[in-house]
Amino acid sequence: MFRSAEQAIRFAFRVRGKAVMSRMRFEEFAVSGGTATDRLTAYDFHAMSGMVFSIISRQAELEQAVCYLVYGEPHEKQVAAKLIAEAENVQLPKHLKTRGDLAKALLSKSVRECSRECGVSHYKAWRVRQSAWGIVEPHLIRLHECIESRLKLDDTGN
Repeated sequence: MFRSAEQAIRFAFRVRGKAVMSRMRFEEFAVSGGTATDRLTAYDFHAMSGMVFSIISRQAELEQAVCYLVYGEPHEKQVAAKLIAEAENVQLPKHLKTRGDLAKALLSKSVRECSRECGVSHYKAWRVRQSAWGIVEPHLIRLHECIESRLKLDDTGN
């Protein structure tokens, strides 16, 4: 079903917010008396999403935070950035003074926004963003490897 861990995680976060059965689909189901086809239903999609979230929930707290920082909703991203910034084994980038600035750098969408939020020059903001995402990347790679091994994905997507 999934070709990569990235695709599986994106699918899970996209399906998470949808209703299992809409009113229109419910009326169609009631009129026809059921489904006699081979196609996947909304229940199947939610089950697959739950399976991916089950794998994510078994990871270390930092990997979970990185997952929500990259794929989550805006309010989840704020909480995740704060968790990552406050983690004990995370070193502060050279040009930042506080861990709150690291959270702001992780949440910024551009170098200009990072510069404005953290109070550094554009060049330093570029360096800060680069080192901040250098903190995130190893955890994201570890999460992807774990999901790929659990879902037994290969290059063909089977």
